[in-house]
Amino acid sequence: MNLETVQIVIVAALSISTILVTVIGIQIILLLRDLRKVTERVNKMSSGLAMVVGALQKSFTEVGNVAEGAKVVFSLFNGIIKRIKNNDREE
Repeated sequence: MNLETVQIVIVAALSISTILVTVIGIQIILLLRDLRKVTERVNKMSSGLAMVVGALQKSFTEVGNVAEGAKVVFSLFNGIIKRIKNNDREE
């Protein structure tokens, strides 16, 4: 092999490797863009989920408060009924 043939092979190999590296770089850029879009969607979904969970937590707290209030009212009624029964027995 003479020197010109070696130079042609080296130039061809470098050209092909440059083209491949460029194509791979473009593919990586496109992949990173898609990954950014996916992470933005996941962030939106997680923030939406956090809002729903917060609303549910507030609702469950309010239901618990209503249940506690009902328990207090029923205990008052039970106390009143017991006093009435005790007064009826004493008479």
